[in-house]
Amino acid sequence: MRPLGTHTLFSAALLLLRTACSLLVGLFAFTALSGCSDPGEVLAEVRELAAAGDYEVQREVLRRGLESHPEDVPLLLQAVEFYLREAPEGRYRPRLALHYAMRAARVAGAPRPEVSRLLFKAYRAAGSSDQELALLREGLQAVHHPDAMAPRQRQRLDPELVELTLANLREQKRRQDRTPDTSPCVPPMVWIPPGRYPFIHQPATSAEVEQHNSTEVSVLISGVCIDRLMPGSLASLLVDRAAVGKNCQAAGKRACSVAEQQVACGAMLGVLGTHPGCLSERALRCCRDPEPGS
Repeated sequence: MRPLGTHTLFSAALLLLRTACSLLVGLFAFTALSGCSDPGEVLAEVRELAAAGDYEVQREVLRRGLESHPEDVPLLLQAVEFYLREAPEGRYRPRLALHYAMRAARVAGAPRPEVSRLLFKAYRAAGSSDQELALLREGLQAVHHPDAMAPRQRQRLDPELVELTLANLREQKRRQDRTPDTSPCVPPMVWIPPGRYPFIHQPATSAEVEQHNSTEVSVLISGVCIDRLMPGSLASLLVDRAAVGKNCQAAGKRACSVAEQQVACGAMLGVLGTHPGCLSERALRCCRDPEPGS
């Protein structure tokens, strides 16, 4: 057997050096992605990648960050937001978002607003799960409900309808019912359907507060179009309630009734938002009855 020459030994050493360098580079890359650093640094990197639109790398950094920090609530919430966005194609995965939201809620323990908000959002988006339907069916059977054998399922939402707004709720129902948009209101007025609503809000009118029966637990209204304050807009503050009525009449509308204000500022507050009319009887907010047959 011939001894190895100097050239051969040098080549072998160079090959070993290159292999070692490649392994070190791979190790450093894995360390950066696997979340060995502080979870706050991983979160900052994920957000930078999101701003740059590098979604594939963002997904990988987020995944490996959660492998190293599986109980970090901000990282879990970032995963929820990642999978609830509609772009790019294939990114919207509401069931996976719900999985991360439930993990965040379990880790957080005590209720936290940011966790509850995203958990509810993911729950709405994901639709009914098999486990949820089984529990619902069991509960309905226990009370001998006629729908026990075929309980109504929550439908998975389209990604653009995930935000809880009145417009999205109406569009969601329209799509599920496959009916044309039949709102009788012209934006920025929005439609409140007729029905009996839980009594939550005390009207902001001194004279009519005295007339309100405090034992009532619900409010019955006819369907009505009501002013909604758009983001960035301001409501006029007038001299008194009579001036509100005159301004509404001049615009072809009318002043909202106490019951309508109770519903808009109480049961429907979550979808309509807070209008200054909920706080002061002098704030300009008008209603309009729908056209007959609309």
